[in-house]
Amino acid sequence: MILKYSKFYYFALPDEEKEIYKQLYFGFEKFEKQIKLTSGNVTIERIGLIAQYVYNDVPSFFYVAPSMFSYIPYRGGYMFMPRYLYTEQEKEMYEKRIKDGLEAFSKKYITSGMTDYEKEKAIHDYLVTTIVYDTNAVSDPTKTVNEAFNILGALLKRRAVCWGISCAFKLMCDWCGIKSYVIFGCPAGSTIEQDPHAWNVVVLDGEYYHVDATWDLKDKGDVSINYDYFNIDDKLMGLSHIWDRNFHPACKALTHNYYYKNKLYVKTVGEIAKYIEGRVKAGDSFITFKFANPKLENDKIAQQIQLGLAGVNCEVSMLISPVTHNVYVELKRGRGNNPAADNRGVFDGTNLPKFNPPKADKKNNLLGDMANNVAEFFWNLFH
Repeated sequence: MILKYSKFYYFALPDEEKEIYKQLYFGFEKFEKQIKLTSGNVTIERIGLIAQYVYNDVPSFFYVAPSMFSYIPYRGGYMFMPRYLYTEQEKEMYEKRIKDGLEAFSKKYITSGMTDYEKEKAIHDYLVTTIVYDTNAVSDPTKTVNEAFNILGALLKRRAVCWGISCAFKLMCDWCGIKSYVIFGCPAGSTIEQDPHAWNVVVLDGEYYHVDATWDLKDKGDVSINYDYFNIDDKLMGLSHIWDRNFHPACKALTHNYYYKNKLYVKTVGEIAKYIEGRVKAGDSFITFKFANPKLENDKIAQQIQLGLAGVNCEVSMLISPVTHNVYVELKRGRGNNPAADNRGVFDGTNLPKFNPPKADKKNNLLGDMANNVAEFFWNLFH
């Protein structure tokens, strides 16, 4: 079985539910068709949620459909009958492919001297530049489980929705020895019943951060990569996401936020042309900064970017996020420092089984006050 590292949900449960978790965990691991649960006072509804917790803690249980099971009550508990998506032979074959891919990822992108932040960024960049968001899984009316919701979709097929993407992020963090977990919530203005969404929390130097690779994937426009939702705190995440803050640890730090850590910010429109010109002279092909000003004037920002690019003779892609005030400029002139220059992937995705797609998430378009709040936050932070 693939390496398992951090188990947030197990340690968050009371003792009685920990026992249920362990019974399900060992049953899934052994591919048992019937798992005898001594449940005590734990309801079957709660057991169903615990099954999802096990799945989120252990993305290598990709062969389990955690929300689809049957059960038979008996005195003192339940006989829990999980639904497995693949045969044991298929499971073993895909486990080998995943493990081989993880080893190839480490060989290509991870070095011995890298910090956890650098490893996490390599994981984020890999996923955001190799995965296509599976819009078919959103629109198909049959809504039955397929690999878009597990690591096979994200890593082998390279088409997935939020749950599959966040499980892949968690698995790769486990592989690299970084503590992280999958979190459930929804976009602001919705409910988890109407519009469920999954992302990650990662722990770096004892501090917790939100990471939403799915939204960085979906919102990147014509540029290759996006860091809008990479290592942000509760205040910033809360402008666009809702989750159970009573259950989950608080994310208070911005120490390892991409823009804060690397001092990638510009405070006024007049500084932009010089900033861009400096990055071009340094040989950068991928340029990004946060416009830390409450007033976002897209036309003026675009004009200043063009001034900074004077004399550059190549195709240019540009993205100005009205929500996060992040600005991206990408020069299509070769690899340079572009993290997405080679997006072929390192996982073998041939001959995957086909399933009908399930219901997935969709993102609310939240602008206006949210953008102003983000800008005000960073204005205060950088001034």
